[in-house]
Amino acid sequence: DASALEYRGQRTSYRELEERANRLARHLQRLGIGPDCPVVVLLERSPDLVVALLAVLKAGGAYVPMDPSCPPERVRSLLEDSQAPLLITHSGLAPAAASVAGEGLRLWMDDLPEAARSGDPRPVSCPARPEHLAYIIYTSGSTGRPKGVAVEHRQVSAYLDWTIVRVGSGGCGAPVQSSVSFDLAITSLWVPLVTGRTVFLVPEEGALESFAAMVRENRNFTLLKVTPSHLEALDRMLGDADVSRAAQCLVVGGEVFSAGLAVRWRRRLPRARIFNEYGPTETAVACTLHEVSEADLGGASIPIGREVAGTRVLIMDAQQRPVADGNPGSCGWGERRWRGAIGGIPSGLWTALCPCHSRRGRRVASTGRGIVCAAGWMARWSIWGAWIGR
Repeated sequence: DASALEYRGQRTSYRELEERANRLARHLQRLGIGPDCPVVVLLERSPDLVVALLAVLKAGGAYVPMDPSCPPERVRSLLEDSQAPLLITHSGLAPAAASVAGEGLRLWMDDLPEAARSGDPRPVSCPARPEHLAYIIYTSGSTGRPKGVAVEHRQVSAYLDWTIVRVGSGGCGAPVQSSVSFDLAITSLWVPLVTGRTVFLVPEEGALESFAAMVRENRNFTLLKVTPSHLEALDRMLGDADVSRAAQCLVVGGEVFSAGLAVRWRRRLPRARIFNEYGPTETAVACTLHEVSEADLGGASIPIGREVAGTRVLIMDAQQRPVADGNPGSCGWGERRWRGAIGGIPSGLWTALCPCHSRRGRRVASTGRGIVCAAGWMARWSIWGAWIGR
């Protein structure tokens, strides 16, 4: 009966969340949803969203989260690209859902069939295995056509296990203020749920203001997961407010984390541990992590750190050979198996699906699935690893 979700002041217990997700999962299995079957979820942040995501996973499928604010043409394009046989949405989003081409099934969370609302609440038998897909997240398409990054259960499980060990699981939970269509939300959504804490769902409208209000309340969150841009905006909105007990950990990712911003937030959260996290979506959220120390604050930016468990990061030259420590090169990553990209890999985005070499020259992958090298992301090794830019 502990609180699993909090939304607009209303709480959802773990019992209620479990039973609702089990009923829906059983209905999804009757519709044919199973391992590696994608299900598009087009919902605003609310308890219904978490129920839908859990139900897809329990049924054995892979959820494909889409932001309701996306233009209808993008929703239609990504739904067709993913070849998902089912769309889970809400009647309030009917215009966006109606614009989607095709004859696939639609399931309305506010008008579910009787079996999905009041059926058997006991756990379903989940057929998914570690090598099956957990989710498919589409990139923004800023460097070309959007691609769906297919992430397996073993990848995201390894990331969550590592995060819980490294960052911790104390505190009351975490707020989710970003769209689940970005993997930034993976940390804030799943770490609390797998550790028995509470997920605080920030409403879509006035999200930044609501997020700032939560931080002002000094709730002692397990973690706050934000981009540097979010952090800059939050810093301005908080003004002189005392938020020293807001969180036990601050995890920053997605952009270059400037040392100046880190200094300001070390003053705001003097008791909190601050981490800089880096990783493309293909690495299941992150492949490096660095805990900010006093020694980091004199430079221009915070290092991205060293590899998290289960990954390997390489700094390579144009011929995919390891460079000497201190020299810049293209940042490659691997070891956690990446299923691939839905719709293929756009030209110009990746230099290689290698075999490649470690820093000592040893080959670390004999197939094209071990190491992926991003052409535009540059880094160099220092004592902790360092970010240069794109």
